[in-house]
Amino acid sequence: MFKIGTKDRFGLRMRVAQRMGFVAIVALLIQMAGCRTEHDDHEEESHFPPHWPKSFLVAADRLELITTNPTGTPSLAENIEQELVDLIDWLPELLADSDISKEDFDKIDEWAFPLSIEFKKSVQAGKKIDELLKNEKLRNGLSSLAELARQTRKRDEEDKAREEQETAEAKPLAEQDAQATIPNPGSN
Repeated sequence: MFKIGTKDRFGLRMRVAQRMGFVAIVALLIQMAGCRTEHDDHEEESHFPPHWPKSFLVAADRLELITTNPTGTPSLAENIEQELVDLIDWLPELLADSDISKEDFDKIDEWAFPLSIEFKKSVQAGKKIDELLKNEKLRNGLSSLAELARQTRKRDEEDKAREEQETAEAKPLAEQDAQATIPNPGSN
């Protein structure tokens, strides 16, 4: 049987300790780097309320629906007034996540930010949706938001059509290139 001397045991213990230290440092670095898991993504999503729109276009559609049919629109929040306030409040953040110009962003933010503060106070004071919708700043702001949404959709459709056209034009060229590189077995 192989017997390890004291000197060898000490050396073995040192190597094990060094490896354990290395593993601990790597684990610490990974933790500090913020490795994300699906669980982390789920937690992040759970911080958003259920009526959080995916884009400013969805918010614009929802605001139009609420303002054109306030009593017939079921609320996705605790009440329709709160949903209106939340959507207006979230507009600047939703716009910042889009590819609109700074000028368009500023135009919407100019009315959305102060109006959201005003409406929060109004809702806390018990005002109902019909009273909130009488606000001229809201009507004018939503009109400019609807125009921005229309322009953005039109631009997105044009971009999509252009991409489809480019793909369609590139396909025959790719097929020609593929046929040109395939050797003809009868030509040898």
